[in-house]
Amino acid sequence: MKENEDKRFWHIRSANYDKLYWVNNQDYLDAIIKAGELKKNNIVLDVGTGTGTVAQKVKKYVSHVVAVDISNSMLKAGKWDGISLIKWDINNLLFANNIFDKVFARMVFHHILDELDRALIRCYDMLKDKGKIIIAEGIPPSDDKEVVDWYTNMFKLKEKRRTFKSDDLQYYLEKNGFINVKTKIHYMEDFNINNWLINSGLQKSKQNEIIDMHTSASDKIKKTYNMRIINGECIVRTVNLIVSAEK
Repeated sequence: MKENEDKRFWHIRSANYDKLYWVNNQDYLDAIIKAGELKKNNIVLDVGTGTGTVAQKVKKYVSHVVAVDISNSMLKAGKWDGISLIKWDINNLLFANNIFDKVFARMVFHHILDELDRALIRCYDMLKDKGKIIIAEGIPPSDDKEVVDWYTNMFKLKEKRRTFKSDDLQYYLEKNGFINVKTKIHYMEDFNINNWLINSGLQKSKQNEIIDMHTSASDKIKKTYNMRIINGECIVRTVNLIVSAEK
């Protein structure tokens, strides 16, 4: 049953996925690439590739990219010239150990509600010695409990997902054997909540609930998010972590 629900979720999202602002935001992509310290001879795995935006960006700098995702709908919506493509769940065994120089995972691990440690161990095992993992995730704009609770409850209206706070990714990476963890904060200014919701495949009623949560939020939430209403649309500043670590 859950597998069918997941297929439907990603099938709906795939239709307008590439219209989402964060998916193709070049500053975000450039910051992720920079964190990878890519080299021409690198062999790279892109986990949860979606429509392949990160994989396409990475392939310009490396020897080869392997892109994996659990959703056929997402994969069918992408362009894969020069990229090896596999439908695969990161929690399952597939690759041998010690074969990738870098593993990228952008906006992936918040979808792993169970067995997050196992997924990270899979990534660890597939990396060569001194190989690097690069994880990019959105987080609440503050670790303040009121802000985290609001963020978590807002996303519950959209999907089932995990909320990472500012130190969580470092904790999980070190817990599962990674070293030399480095974290960079990346801000997306002028993020349009209306555009995000329209292109997320949500029912109109859910979109309206989430907009209402923003417009009726406390002054603390609005200030922390730098929330503004411009021409009838809700604009915020989102916070993303780009975390790299070595095997």
